[in-house]
Amino acid sequence: MTDSEDNLYDGGRHPQSTKPMKKGGQHTRGKYKTREELEEVIFDRYFNRGYSFKRIGRIVGVSYTTVGNIIKAWKEKQNGLKDN
Repeated sequence: MTDSEDNLYDGGRHPQSTKPMKKGGQHTRGKYKTREELEEVIFDRYFNRGYSFKRIGRIVGVSYTTVGNIIKAWKEKQNGLKDN
């Protein structure tokens, strides 16, 4: 076998990238300086005032999906702590 035959594609899956990468991008902060400030406002409006995800999203400048994900992550964290 020659060198060119050794380098031929053998049908295996090629890696998508060989560069080291971080998973995902930065978390959104909306209209606030830090993610913590954003979360504090979201929790206040959801738990204390009873606002919907869409209404909170319009107020804080993020999508309602992001609001839902933040609340869902917080609830999962709380449930995980209670089980232990």
